[in-house]
Amino acid sequence: MRARLLAQLAVNLGWTSTAESIALSDAALAMAERLDDRRSIIDALRSQQISRGGPDGVRERLDIGNRMLRIGLADADDGATLWGHLWRFDAFLQLGEVANAEAELPGIDRVAQRLRSPLAAWHAVRARSVITLAHGDFERSSALGAELAYLARRSGSTVSSLGYLALLGAQTGRWSGASDERIDSVSDGPPALLTLRASILLELGRRDAAEHLFRSMPPLASVPGFLLMSALSAAALLSAEFGDRSLAAEVHRKLHPYRDLFVTGGAGAVAVLGSARLHIGIAARTLGRFDEAVGHLRRAVEANDAAGMAPMATRARLELAITLARRARTGDRDEATALATSVAAQATELRMEPLHRRGVELAARWSGRVGPLTTREDQVARLLAQALTNRQIAAIEHISERTVENHVRNILGKLGFTSRTQVAVWVSRRPQRSEPSPDRPPPKRAPRTE
Repeated sequence: MRARLLAQLAVNLGWTSTAESIALSDAALAMAERLDDRRSIIDALRSQQISRGGPDGVRERLDIGNRMLRIGLADADDGATLWGHLWRFDAFLQLGEVANAEAELPGIDRVAQRLRSPLAAWHAVRARSVITLAHGDFERSSALGAELAYLARRSGSTVSSLGYLALLGAQTGRWSGASDERIDSVSDGPPALLTLRASILLELGRRDAAEHLFRSMPPLASVPGFLLMSALSAAALLSAEFGDRSLAAEVHRKLHPYRDLFVTGGAGAVAVLGSARLHIGIAARTLGRFDEAVGHLRRAVEANDAAGMAPMATRARLELAITLARRARTGDRDEATALATSVAAQATELRMEPLHRRGVELAARWSGRVGPLTTREDQVARLLAQALTNRQIAAIEHISERTVENHVRNILGKLGFTSRTQVAVWVSRRPQRSEPSPDRPPPKRAPRTE
């Protein structure tokens, strides 16, 4: 009984005092092992997983998950088996091993079905929803989000489901149940979560509400270890938006040691926000350290691409484009414009409307254009409106079919369309201006000097 009480106290202290939580958890596990009491060992392992929920303990948590899984399988204990799979899932996510995390899903599903409890079902849906959101399968994510919210209501808590739905809404521009009351309810909860709530409101476009919450945020030191990386990433976004260099410096200092990890909660992840280098890069940019920021953001793009996290890779490309434009060295503006154009196209494929709009806006601004298309793309769009094939357009424009394909892809991405017919309608609705006849190439222009 004493070992189990120590373990429970360690879990409770995980919210307020990591050092005390670890000390009590270690004492509980040592006592349980001396007694060789199975129930006490399971409780002590649970406290170990919570007390070591911070990024420093990710490898230990993977070992704890392995141990719990062995206990569950050896004793045919579905409860212990479920926790073992779930702890491994969370640890793999934070290590950036998304494929290994995904490999835990079948085991989680099987055990949850046998247990037939709302809590087990919620965890199974939670784990699967994290993966679908990470890969950008937003249609499936929306369905899982609704199921997650239902199961959360059955268990008496909607905090995690609201956070997940808000993140889904921020990425797609489609906030589920878009009443102000529901959005404002995201700002409720324990003080340690205010940083996360403020960033969610910011991502949802509620800047004033986010700033109000931001100004009342507690010190980051009060954030429990298992929420540390998520809170630091949120603080990076907030410090950039509201120009808080002091907070950016704190985020950079505390997050930099974990630059090779991925941003997610250490106990019960509801989302994974990709490489920590994305948020370190944002903090470095806020501090005016552009060379460092560019380096981190390039690595973030690579890491997110390698993990199959297209939405976060696209977000990292956008932040890299913004950083290059601000650094403004020779070639930076051209690369930034190309990246923003790429972001717009990728966001269209992913159906991430807010990111698409941002990419189009920045590409147009940096290229000095009023509209979203370049001169060549505009001409190709007008030829598309005449129902010409790529081969016909290539002959008229004296370019290769591959180049035409690239132009068409960029046009669709920039305009947020999925078909050539939509382009034709868009062209027909624009004010007309005189154009060279499409049956002959446009006159050659004088070389442009910069």
